Amino acid sequence: NLSALLIECALPNELVELADASHHLTPLGLQKELLKFNRKECSVYVINIKPMYREAIVRQIAELGIENLQILEIGQVYEW
Repeated sequence: NLSALLIECALPNELVELADASHHLTPLGLQKELLKFNRKECSVYVINIKPMYREAIVRQIAELGIENLQILEIGQVYEW
C-alpha cells in the first residue's frame, strides 16, 4: 500500500539523452515511470530538479496533467 512517492526529475525533455546517460528523469520519463505504479491513493512528490532548468521542468510537468503531484520547493522543510 504505497501512499507517497518521492521521485526525481532533474532535466527537461530536451535533454533526454543526457538524462538517460546520467540515470536521471525528464518529465516524460517521470510520466513513463509513474505508469508502472497503481497509484489511486498515492501522492507524488517531485524532487531533485536542477535549478537552472526548474522553470522549464515545472512547465513541462504541469503540461502532463499528472494527478496528485506536487513539486517540492528548495529549502522548504517537509514532514510526513
